Amino acid sequence: MCRAHSHNDYHQANPLSSALHHGLNSIEVDVFPKHDGSLLVAHTVLDLDPRRTIETMYIQPILGIFKKQRQPEDSTPSAAQPTGRSPVESRKSPSHRALTPQGGDPEGRLQQTRMPSNHRLPRRVDRLNLLVDFKGDADKSASLLQTALTPLRPYLSKVDKNGVFKPGRLTVVISGNRPRADSLKAPNGERFLFLDGRVKDVRANAQTDLVPLISVPWRQVRFARAVGRGDQFMRRLTERAHSQGKLVRIWGAPNKETAWGKMLRSNIDLLSIDDHPKFAQFVAEENKAKS
Repeated sequence: MCRAHSHNDYHQANPLSSALHHGLNSIEVDVFPKHDGSLLVAHTVLDLDPRRTIETMYIQPILGIFKKQRQPEDSTPSAAQPTGRSPVESRKSPSHRALTPQGGDPEGRLQQTRMPSNHRLPRRVDRLNLLVDFKGDADKSASLLQTALTPLRPYLSKVDKNGVFKPGRLTVVISGNRPRADSLKAPNGERFLFLDGRVKDVRANAQTDLVPLISVPWRQVRFARAVGRGDQFMRRLTERAHSQGKLVRIWGAPNKETAWGKMLRSNIDLLSIDDHPKFAQFVAEENKAKS
């Protein structure tokens, strides 16, 4: 189910755990920077809770998973390759690639993870995408995120001091308010953060090892559909983005089978999902129909 992305994952009854349980290896979290140096997880300032930080809800749990599921390549994360296939993989295309700033790994795949009903850790999480949506000061948030990610650095995708991209088990992409480019680099000169792009970044052919992902609101698709070109809009966008090595995400779409089907047929890489069990059932039925 590598083409599924957990939209506003912190709204789930079991954040992170639910996504992994249902085979979603791409996670989205909104954060606000605070004066005490923390990044609080919330959709609006009215929802802020000092106990809900990105460290406690995501960074430490992910670190725990990676430590318990060590790979031989963990000492050299750049060589890490995912194994296994997603159940929705039925044709060779960039849409089945893991989210990496090279526009996907041509050999690897995000593995579908399965968890028993008691929500223990999955047997294998080879790669994760973490989309961090900045809701406040972007430069300050980037600095705080750099610090918060320190324990995960051995596992992070990065661009090294020589400008060479090296994939890791976790790719962190900044969405929402966009920080200055110089605030993305760590003090040692490496860059562990990447940017979520817009349609204009495809038109400008933005540097893919900086902007590996293009996110588009469903309202743009609806506008195109109003003039009879909704599916055509999605197909042309994905074709152009894929030619640059970028992936495409649609957000704000209805959590309905018809919308999911249209996006999958248009080769959209990441579908933003709110209802994990419903989407898992949809995938199972799609696979059954194809078998």
